[in-house]
Amino acid sequence: MEGLYILHKYYKNKKQFDLIITDETMPFMKGSLMINILSKLVADQSFYKITSISYTSYNDTEKMNYILSQGLDLIENKPITYTNFSKLMNNVLISKKI
Repeated sequence: MEGLYILHKYYKNKKQFDLIITDETMPFMKGSLMINILSKLVADQSFYKITSISYTSYNDTEKMNYILSQGLDLIENKPITYTNFSKLMNNVLISKKI
């Protein structure tokens, strides 16, 4: 889904998300900007933390560090393989104890 839609859905319904997987390059809004804004919207809810993962084709370390500084928990390079995605989701679920 596009970033503006996610922000609108959260703001309108106070919908809680446990996990957001995004792409850094999306129409209208970068994935890291969406996560940064969403993190600020839930900042008053200290018990609530959204796990966020972004996929990107960027290979520049400085750019990747900037993206992480926007509030993302993890950034992964494309292409995405089923095996890597499965391992990643397993680690996320274990760390959240869902």
